[in-house]
Amino acid sequence: MDIAIFGDSFACSRKFNLQPSWIDIISDKYNKVVNYAMGGSSLYYSMNFFEKHHFHYDRIIFVVTCPGRMMLPPWPSLGIEPGHRNIPGLPHTEMLIKHALEEYPDIENHTQLKHRLVIWQALADYFKYVQFDDFDNYIHNLMFDRITQLRPDAIVIPSFKTSHSSFKDKTSMCDIQKKEDHAWNFLGGIIAGAKDFRNCHMTSKNNEIFAGKVEEWLHGAPVDINLDDFAIPTIEEKDYYIKS
Repeated sequence: MDIAIFGDSFACSRKFNLQPSWIDIISDKYNKVVNYAMGGSSLYYSMNFFEKHHFHYDRIIFVVTCPGRMMLPPWPSLGIEPGHRNIPGLPHTEMLIKHALEEYPDIENHTQLKHRLVIWQALADYFKYVQFDDFDNYIHNLMFDRITQLRPDAIVIPSFKTSHSSFKDKTSMCDIQKKEDHAWNFLGGIIAGAKDFRNCHMTSKNNEIFAGKVEEWLHGAPVDINLDDFAIPTIEEKDYYIKS
């Protein structure tokens, strides 16, 4: 069975975390598993790969992110590369601006970074003053419908309850992340400068449990996430998975 995976950070392993993710576990069990997911990415980013490649695979696993994320284009004619092309929202944009100004007080002497800062500041203003949720939801839902039209057999998994209206009363992958966060009393996240070192935002135990669920779904079980099936991490595990 050849499998393709599409999605955001809930389907993306971290290079510096050597613990197996659910993608790694699934990859060890099947002939060919190709992962097109990227952390922080929009549904549009995933759709680009999906439409080009889905017909090469027997099964599709699509982890659907939330509406409103941005994918920045390159500006080759201006000689500008935006660096972080996948922007999940205002907090991430403000973090990029803050780090750039703190780490490069002489930013006027760094041409590429100076151009990126202009782009990030414009994007922050967009998120604050221009972004229109109704429009984002409309476009997002059209893309979601396109996925299910092209591959009605796709295993569609919500990253968030807001990933689609059909998920609002269902458990999402973010709920697993929150279950772990609450066990550690961790509410910091990106705004407080903490870094999440978890593969797919889950500890290794819950990645293992999630891989078992995915295998059931690959063999015909209905896609459903039961939060009670996932482990509560120990306090000691926080030191490995959350850094500040």
